[in-house]
Amino acid sequence: MDIIKTMKPGSPGTKRYASKWNDKLVAIRYRKDPKNKRIVTTAELIVDERPLNYSALFDKVLTNHDAQIVYVRVEYREKHLQNIIRREGGQWVPRLGAWALPYRDVKLLELTDRIL
Repeated sequence: MDIIKTMKPGSPGTKRYASKWNDKLVAIRYRKDPKNKRIVTTAELIVDERPLNYSALFDKVLTNHDAQIVYVRVEYREKHLQNIIRREGGQWVPRLGAWALPYRDVKLLELTDRIL
């Protein structure tokens, strides 16, 4: 379903939903359902709140670091290693003369010493 319009609480057209869900309402969305030829109204609601756990946030940042794309140099004659990198989803970047892939894959392949 494609989103036609998103409205924040307090916007015209959201009052009846805001009165029902009060401060739990985040957004109202109108979606087009071409299969059933209908317009569907959806509500985004807050269903849980808890204090921010900073250590969990810190762990998430470290995890995101593993997803960061890095560039590694592989010699032209190292065809076997190039094939492994390609199989892992690595992309050749001609302007750098290096392969681009996520840091976690570089660690798994033990290529951290080749990072540019």
